[in-house]
Amino acid sequence: MAEASPENDAWLQGLVDRSPVLADAVLRAHWRRLIPWLSSATRYELAAILLDIEHACAP
Repeated sequence: MAEASPENDAWLQGLVDRSPVLADAVLRAHWRRLIPWLSSATRYELAAILLDIEHACAP
Protein backbone atom coordinates (compact mmCIF):
# COMPACT_ATOMS: atom_id res chain seq x y z
CA MET A 1 0.00 0.00 0.00
CA ALA A 2 1.30 3.46 -0.90
CA GLU A 3 2.15 5.83 1.92
CA ALA A 4 -0.75 8.29 2.27
CA SER A 5 1.20 11.45 1.53
CA PRO A 6 1.26 14.04 -1.23
CA GLU A 7 5.00 13.30 -1.46
CA ASN A 8 4.14 9.83 -2.80
CA ASP A 9 3.46 9.91 -6.57
CA ALA A 10 1.29 6.78 -6.55
CA TRP A 11 -0.88 8.05 -3.68
CA LEU A 12 -1.40 11.46 -5.29
CA GLN A 13 -2.16 9.87 -8.68
CA GLY A 14 -4.75 7.67 -6.97
CA LEU A 15 -6.33 10.76 -5.46
CA VAL A 16 -6.47 12.36 -8.92
CA ASP A 17 -7.97 9.16 -10.38
CA ARG A 18 -10.87 9.02 -7.92
CA SER A 19 -11.62 12.76 -7.77
CA PRO A 20 -15.15 13.70 -8.85
CA VAL A 21 -13.78 17.06 -10.02
CA LEU A 22 -11.54 15.37 -12.58
CA ALA A 23 -14.20 13.22 -14.22
CA ASP A 24 -12.79 13.78 -17.73
CA ALA A 25 -10.15 11.18 -18.65
CA VAL A 26 -8.04 13.69 -20.58
CA LEU A 27 -7.95 16.08 -17.62
CA ARG A 28 -7.05 13.25 -15.23
CA ALA A 29 -4.25 12.11 -17.53
CA HIS A 30 -2.94 15.69 -17.71
CA TRP A 31 -2.72 15.97 -13.92
CA ARG A 32 -1.19 12.48 -13.59
CA ARG A 33 1.59 13.51 -15.99
CA LEU A 34 2.26 16.72 -14.04
CA ILE A 35 2.53 15.14 -10.59
CA PRO A 36 6.24 14.18 -10.80
CA TRP A 37 7.09 17.79 -11.67
CA LEU A 38 5.08 19.50 -8.91
CA SER A 39 6.85 21.15 -5.99
CA SER A 40 6.19 19.82 -2.51
CA ALA A 41 4.02 22.82 -1.64
CA THR A 42 1.95 22.42 -4.81
CA ARG A 43 1.47 18.70 -4.14
CA TYR A 44 0.06 19.50 -0.68
CA GLU A 45 -2.20 22.21 -2.10
CA LEU A 46 -3.53 19.87 -4.78
CA ALA A 47 -4.10 17.08 -2.25
CA ALA A 48 -5.89 19.44 0.16
CA ILE A 49 -8.25 20.67 -2.56
CA LEU A 50 -9.01 17.18 -3.88
CA LEU A 51 -9.53 15.73 -0.39
CA ASP A 52 -11.84 18.61 0.61
CA ILE A 53 -13.96 17.98 -2.48
CA GLU A 54 -13.90 14.21 -1.95
CA HIS A 55 -15.14 14.62 1.63
CA ALA A 56 -17.78 17.18 0.60
CA CYS A 57 -19.16 14.78 -2.03
CA ALA A 58 -19.16 11.73 0.24
CA PRO A 59 -22.60 10.40 1.20
